[in-house]
Amino acid sequence: MTQTDSKLVDDNVPKLNEGQKGIYNEVVSSIFSGSVFLCQLFFLDAPGGTGKTFLLNLTTARVRMEKNISVQYLWFVRHCSNVVGRRKN
Repeated sequence: MTQTDSKLVDDNVPKLNEGQKGIYNEVVSSIFSGSVFLCQLFFLDAPGGTGKTFLLNLTTARVRMEKNISVQYLWFVRHCSNVVGRRKN
């Protein structure tokens, strides 16, 4: 656990809105469920300015704080949403 991650989590979890808090709790409880064989995939798709990066950074800090590991996210949803509507016939 790093001081920075602990402070980030302590300072910012109370700032989550109701929707963000639900997602945060779901992801964190899934990660800490203890089941090695349980795999879940979460998609976070929302308009710009809704706090996606804030939520992902906070979730990553919580995992690093508790498990002393780093979680990486693949940001392909943004790319896919930019391509929608550009298909040529």
